[in-house]
Amino acid sequence: MKNLRYILLSIIFGLASFYSNAQTVYTVTKTTDPDPYVYPYDFDDALCSSEMYGTLQWAIRKSNDTEGSCEIVFNIPDQGPHTINIGYYFPQITNSVSIDGTSQPGYIENEPAIIIDGQNNIATAFYAYNVDGIEISGFRMNRFTSAGVVLYNCINATISSNIISLPNANYNVSKLGFNRIRLMGCNNVSIMNNILNASVEGNPTPGPYNYGIAIFDSDFCYVGGTNENENNEIYDCYTGIYLSNAQRIKISGDLIHDNTMGLLYENGSNNSKKSPIIFSYEEGTINGIGEIGDIIEVFGSTGNENSNEYLGTVQTDENGDWSLSVTTSYDHLIATATDEYGNTSEFSDAILVSSTCTKPTNLSSTEGISTSHTLSWDGPGGVTYNVAVGIEDLNPLDDNWMVNYIQTTDNSVTVSGLDENTEYEFYINANCGTELSYWAGPYSFNFDRDCVSPEITVDIDLSHGAYVGEIEWSPPEPTIGTATAEHYFICQNDEPFFIYDDNPLAPHFASWWCGDCTIWDQEWEDGDVVDNNYYCNEPQIDDDCNFTLTDDPTYGQIIEFDPSQHNPGTYILNAEYELCHLRRVYITILETSDPTILQHEPFCLNDQPDYLSAVTPGGTWSGNGVTPNGIFNPALAGAGQHIITYTLDGPCPATDEITITVFELPNPNVTDKYACIGDDDVVFSTSAEITTATDSYEWEGPNGYGPDSNEWELSIIQANMQGDYTVTVTFDYGEIQCSATASGYLTVYYNPEVSFDSNPVCNGQETSLTANGGI
Repeated sequence: MKNLRYILLSIIFGLASFYSNAQTVYTVTKTTDPDPYVYPYDFDDALCSSEMYGTLQWAIRKSNDTEGSCEIVFNIPDQGPHTINIGYYFPQITNSVSIDGTSQPGYIENEPAIIIDGQNNIATAFYAYNVDGIEISGFRMNRFTSAGVVLYNCINATISSNIISLPNANYNVSKLGFNRIRLMGCNNVSIMNNILNASVEGNPTPGPYNYGIAIFDSDFCYVGGTNENENNEIYDCYTGIYLSNAQRIKISGDLIHDNTMGLLYENGSNNSKKSPIIFSYEEGTINGIGEIGDIIEVFGSTGNENSNEYLGTVQTDENGDWSLSVTTSYDHLIATATDEYGNTSEFSDAILVSSTCTKPTNLSSTEGISTSHTLSWDGPGGVTYNVAVGIEDLNPLDDNWMVNYIQTTDNSVTVSGLDENTEYEFYINANCGTELSYWAGPYSFNFDRDCVSPEITVDIDLSHGAYVGEIEWSPPEPTIGTATAEHYFICQNDEPFFIYDDNPLAPHFASWWCGDCTIWDQEWEDGDVVDNNYYCNEPQIDDDCNFTLTDDPTYGQIIEFDPSQHNPGTYILNAEYELCHLRRVYITILETSDPTILQHEPFCLNDQPDYLSAVTPGGTWSGNGVTPNGIFNPALAGAGQHIITYTLDGPCPATDEITITVFELPNPNVTDKYACIGDDDVVFSTSAEITTATDSYEWEGPNGYGPDSNEWELSIIQANMQGDYTVTVTFDYGEIQCSATASGYLTVYYNPEVSFDSNPVCNGQETSLTANGGI
């Protein structure tokens, strides 16, 4: 009996070794799709039905049953394209796999050599569940009644270079929809270079739940791109791309046209990212506004909800303004905005390339500060003007910007109820009935315009440093006396700034103040200046500007100006001397953005990548495991402590750094076991050692939970004890717990029963024996 057991175990281990070294590339050589119940599949190709072997169904089943990632390639004989008519649902994909239709000889871009046809009877071509690492590329998928590709709880996936055409009908009336590509609960999925449409082109499918791409409850995905062979084309669907409870979905460069709706987001998707506003397209330049730091993509368009031609990309400036030189053969222009986290907005309103509706000009308002102003403009009669009034210091996309929206047929309107301490601005366009003009503005009002001050007339490099140059005076520079102006640019976090007053034209100390002038003391007679003391009769003192003035035997006077005590902006310091001399010093304080990194919890080595964030966005990240835009990958960084640096560039650079800890994982490492019924002392063990009282082992087997130690000893083996024995080892690091699991499989065999022929035999005479049980 013991010798027979050894024979059985040696055969079992030999088979296990054979399977563990099985090839991970499977080749499809047939276009048939056999009934799996009539022509059964077996992982052992020698036992697999010949009708099943070599089919796509066979390849998917082989991949699912293979340890490690696989690749499915195609080599169907004869000239294609080859059509696989699906009569039975493909198996659900559960293992990491690349299914590569481009591998079929004869594949041409946008002309797949493999056609998968659902015959209006099968719901989905490919359905993957809980897979890390899947690629589906190079197919034409026709006539499926629900979706072409569905990924459920998948990560690190790519769907590319497919043509998916669904019937011109809405079979599915649920919100999951009738869609070419559907993602549910996925992360880090790229959808690129696909054509998604209807079976009958030019006939959009009905809605509302009919999508080209539908993404539910997913995060950190890419749809399209602006490089060659990255963008998708989506048309003849009810909605091009639909998002529900999905975040950081970057949609870029895609040609989305001839759908009822282009982009539709629900349930707070993409952080409710606001669409940009296009103001005008004049002399080949489109301009508008978005949120600060947005990436704006501009498209040629046939109208609202259509992006027919990708034209270019531009980033908004520090005020949210943007402009881009573009040309297009289409009648309209349209745009999207994407924030630094990868959230792309829905489409903006489209504007005409050549608007015949005249844009308002010569915007103006009543002067001074008041709670009521009359706004005026020039423009054609017989039109309706749309006037948007907002707070000047806010971005027009800010929810708090707009204070009034007025429609009028007059060329002026009075706005009341204003705050005297707030400056306002207004934009205006004309509605000519069949089309809208471009927007004009902004025009600012509700502040004092009477202040007269000198201005530097030469170009200034607005950077950290100083410029001393010529000035143009208004009123003109006097013929008697002199005047100088200086302009310094300093950062808010700089050391105190010193001005040394050693002017040779100033034998006496000057009178310094901070502010501006409104009335200059000049006396004119017959067009000539006859008296000019050149001082301010009515200086405007700036209460927010302060400095320290000290006398010095060498320099005369020293003015100390501390930028850390002031808000960003331009401050004016004036000095009046005898001998008709005025000195004016402009000090512009450049804002130093706060680079403080927001603290992040430690990582386990197997955690998913996550975004790091700082008080001020838009900077660059560096360090182990972090991308320049702040995605930290603990697996890439490795276990240990990592110093991560965040840098804000610009005239006033600033940096911050934090230490991120990545904790090591346990390494359980459990091996398979084999036993016969009735055996004793079968022990599953793990090599992972715990070192603290709060670390733990947790075993689970076919019949429930096991001990909380590193070993599980089984006795009196029974048939129902066959199955996986899984240990979860948890290291408790105090602030975080990191776990890893491993499984060993127990194979239980029935004991062989051997019977012999009961008749006596002579020496050398043949006889027979019968064995039942075993393998």
